[in-house]
Amino acid sequence: MAFLKTLAWIVFLWYCFVVSLCILGWLTIRSIYSKSLVHAANMISEPLPGVSILRPLKGLDPRMYDCLESAFLQKYPKFEIIMSIADETDPAVDVAKELITKYPYVDAKIIIGDERIGQNPKINNLVRSERVAKYDILWILDSNIWILQGCIERSVKSLMLPGVQLVHHLPLCIASSPQSSVGSRLDEMFLSTFHARMYSAINRVAITPCVIGKSNLFRRASLFSRAPKGLKEFSNYIAEDHLIATTLWTSGKKSHFMATEYVWQPVESISISDYIARRVRWIRLRKYFVTIPTLLEPFTESILFGFLGAWSISVLTNSAHFYVIWAIHMFIWMVMDYTQFNILRSFLNNKIDKNSFSLMPCDYSFFRWFCIWVLREILAFPIWVKGMSGSRIYWRNQTFALRSDMTAQTINEKG
Repeated sequence: MAFLKTLAWIVFLWYCFVVSLCILGWLTIRSIYSKSLVHAANMISEPLPGVSILRPLKGLDPRMYDCLESAFLQKYPKFEIIMSIADETDPAVDVAKELITKYPYVDAKIIIGDERIGQNPKINNLVRSERVAKYDILWILDSNIWILQGCIERSVKSLMLPGVQLVHHLPLCIASSPQSSVGSRLDEMFLSTFHARMYSAINRVAITPCVIGKSNLFRRASLFSRAPKGLKEFSNYIAEDHLIATTLWTSGKKSHFMATEYVWQPVESISISDYIARRVRWIRLRKYFVTIPTLLEPFTESILFGFLGAWSISVLTNSAHFYVIWAIHMFIWMVMDYTQFNILRSFLNNKIDKNSFSLMPCDYSFFRWFCIWVLREILAFPIWVKGMSGSRIYWRNQTFALRSDMTAQTINEKG
């Protein structure tokens, strides 16, 4: 009995810790995305430095034209756009050329042909862009990411804050069509609820780097001072975003800055199996570079986490109402997710500009939202099990075998 009580206390303390983290993330999102795009960085009066926007392209993404165009629509004194494409037969070439023709006054160019310096195809695609970039500030912005007007200026001003080495944005998926598939809505649900909350909380406490490489700004000089080969240093690692962020991390200082706006990826036709494969890929990557948090992940997801909390409270209070406690936990969790989802939606709806009306997120009834939410929560544990039980991933039309040192080996290539 004493052992059971001790175990219950340990579980309860874990429950309290995760709940505190969830509340912090929820409050952070509510604080940031419930107000206008005004930040202390706007008080900076220094001349704005030039920016090189590096956009690696491969294949056609949903709403790719709109996503790429969002960079052309930025109003900023000095910036260039470099779109890099590995293969001249890639259909993305035509999209890039069309935009350059439409916006002749924007300093933009296409680089065709990668350098096979390592196993990471994204790095292979970017090294030439890094070499020819005019400006010290590099903004690696994925081809399937859409940004708000003015994002470049706000991001650069954040990078100019004392001690900041890297600026990144909370990444979201938005199902932008009423016909968007269930898999697309699952992706949107995951990134707008659990992931957004934890991402925001970890960046708020700032005790470890937590960055996804969808949209990252940093100074080339800062990177080369710590990684003398620049992006080439990461050519054999698939999780280049995490390693770049770790390289630019200074312990005990606010060296990373999560911007006060998010960036988003339109999704429309992702299948449920595609959604599962993407989540499995993330887990298999993370289990090597953040092993302990990945092992603990199931005990932070609502269903299993709720069971642990309900069990510990039942044991410590000698209560027979285990399922009542669990149901209350799930209800509160659902309310937090629903309000957070709508806060993020409202932010986008309030900040969207007239050039982007076609990318407005589709509406949800509460019943439809609830069904997608339940499915997402149920899938979380089996996805984790599948992710932990293998070491191969499929990414950018290639299969990779991941190694424990975080490097990867190409198994085969397709197309």
